Amino acid sequence: MKNNLMVHIKNVYGVDRVYPSCRQSHEVSKLLGVKTFNEFQMKQLQVLGFTFEFVAYQPKGLVDAY
Repeated sequence: MKNNLMVHIKNVYGVDRVYPSCRQSHEVSKLLGVKTFNEFQMKQLQVLGFTFEFVAYQPKGLVDAY
């Protein structure tokens, strides 16, 4: 099991939210019963050996016009 969780940041009404971006991070968020990770949860996951990789947000269905 890899301990790397890919996440992305989205600004929602002026508040930055950390969303899961990979299958494993989605499963961890389901286990915690949340849709986004807060700072406390991320720190506790790091204590357990998880690392976070921040990736660019790419909305589904958005097609490049070029």
